[in-house]
Amino acid sequence: MNSLHAFSLVLLALLAAWPGLAPAVDLGELTAIYARQAQVKGFTPPLAPAEFAADFTRFTATGEFKTTIDTPKSAGDPRLGPRLKRLIAARQVKSGGDWSQELTTLEAPATSDGVGLTLLPKSAADSEALLNKVRSQGGEGLVASATGTVLATVPGDRLEALLDATPTSYLDLQPRYESYFGPTTGEGVAMMQVPALHNAGVKGQGVTVAVLDLGFQGYSQLVRAGELPEARATQAAGRLPFEASTVHGTACAEIVADVAPAAEQVLVRFDGDPQSLQQALQWLRQQKGVVAVNASWGSHLRRIDGLDATDQEIDRFVRDTGVVWINAAGNEAEQTWTGPAVDRNGDGWVDIAVGNETRNFLIVKANGPYYVQVQWDDWGSSVQPTATQDLDAYLFVKQGGQWVLWDRSETVQNGRGYPEEVLKGASLPSGVAALLIKKKRVSRDLQVRVAVPRGVQVIPHTPPYSLSSPASARQALAVGAVDVRSQALASYSSNGPSWDRRLKPEISAPTGVISQAYTLEGSGDGRFHGTSAAAPHVVGLAALLASTGEKPRGPALRAAIERSIQPMGQPQPNNGYGRGLTVAGRVVARPAEAPPDAEPPDTRPSPSDATGRVKRKLDELLQKKP
Repeated sequence: MNSLHAFSLVLLALLAAWPGLAPAVDLGELTAIYARQAQVKGFTPPLAPAEFAADFTRFTATGEFKTTIDTPKSAGDPRLGPRLKRLIAARQVKSGGDWSQELTTLEAPATSDGVGLTLLPKSAADSEALLNKVRSQGGEGLVASATGTVLATVPGDRLEALLDATPTSYLDLQPRYESYFGPTTGEGVAMMQVPALHNAGVKGQGVTVAVLDLGFQGYSQLVRAGELPEARATQAAGRLPFEASTVHGTACAEIVADVAPAAEQVLVRFDGDPQSLQQALQWLRQQKGVVAVNASWGSHLRRIDGLDATDQEIDRFVRDTGVVWINAAGNEAEQTWTGPAVDRNGDGWVDIAVGNETRNFLIVKANGPYYVQVQWDDWGSSVQPTATQDLDAYLFVKQGGQWVLWDRSETVQNGRGYPEEVLKGASLPSGVAALLIKKKRVSRDLQVRVAVPRGVQVIPHTPPYSLSSPASARQALAVGAVDVRSQALASYSSNGPSWDRRLKPEISAPTGVISQAYTLEGSGDGRFHGTSAAAPHVVGLAALLASTGEKPRGPALRAAIERSIQPMGQPQPNNGYGRGLTVAGRVVARPAEAPPDAEPPDTRPSPSDATGRVKRKLDELLQKKP
């Protein structure tokens, strides 16, 4: 019997015997794992990943790690998703405190007193009954229109009571969506050959587009300064006000205005969770004449086959409204590893190719909290958990000169679980760990994806399948990022394909533009990059296309965008650039006919354009060589 197993038995016996400490729900071995980690004291010197890998390779060659893992332990209540189990286990060990830190490290929406939950009914007819149970526990929520999923926020102190009240439902934490931002240099307007269209009078006049984002700090200040046109309408969905959290949305609106200075914008903020996203989409449905929506956010910790609950909501929104949904592909090409679930030497562990060598582990590096998600393509055709291919995941660390099984995830995939394993904790001794993936029960070919959030590294990493959701939605036009200095795909730009092998991203756009919003914030060098910056360039192009003589809308507008490209990368198309870089130079520079009582458009660059800096920026760009 290994030390972890013995410790687990002692701890669970104490919990059962001590009044008031017995867990109300079955968490399997998680409470014992977290309690053991909390007992670790003292400083462990950091280890270099290469040195750690060489040492662990020698350890695995002895076969001792297999006896350390021993037999699989109880996975706990099958109704509970892996992230929710880990939240409850961590809370039991810590015995109270603020919820927000634990929720943040679990990549969930963070609040100080509430827990955002996703509840899956057995059928759509049960959705309202589930929502009523949430309300009976002091929670609030709604039913997602496309899937019947209940999205709810429950007071932390009523969480376990709610679990007792929903014996037949599958529950997990809501995901947290993040914006895709980072610093670099360049100017996308010139790269897309937009000035020629502006000079021909095509500036997006008569067109409305939307920006749906996580915050619009600095919006009022930039409007007063004449650096940003005033939006036709603004709205805050969720708990926080419109100008809360981040300048990210303001920077996206700024790019749209640079590309299409005469287009009108509607701006809506949400809290970065599915619940407030539903509210934002409902508000957008009421805004007339919107031709395109910018979504520079997502999560690469979700399924990417187009059937994630949020993907289905986006698909339904597009079908109902006729808009073109333009989504940043993601910035996680360097935070993902994907490979086949093969075991060539028959040792029971997934092989990892590292250069010309093969080993049975990946390296995970984290200087603070760690979060590792292992997924594979066995999602089925609905939002219900139906996986039958079973993998397990283990983390080993070196502590006090000894190899220690630090964390394990052994969810049972027997037709009732999702194809994922989650590992999460407060820290890794020495800041580095070995991740092993066990083929517990696999009967067909699988692709396995390991994804980590910002602040955590997986070594090696591989760009394919690093796509995020909802860029993976069937109706979403996913956008990769092309660095304006190198004229090449940015190293972080998420790649496709989707799990179901569709082309993703479909197109790419420039990244790295000067941003008044980020200059005002005072962060970095005042520039805006990432696929977050690429997507609004495409929204601006959509506004230009929609204001040309043909006035394309819906599928015709999307097709026009995908034709307005410069092919890049090999083969054509590919899952890095998609079909290529969007360029306005391929657009017929003919504005739509003006109404009979209107004056012809002024084709000269003018300081009275919708943004106060269009002439200054265009003059500067036209004087510069590309």
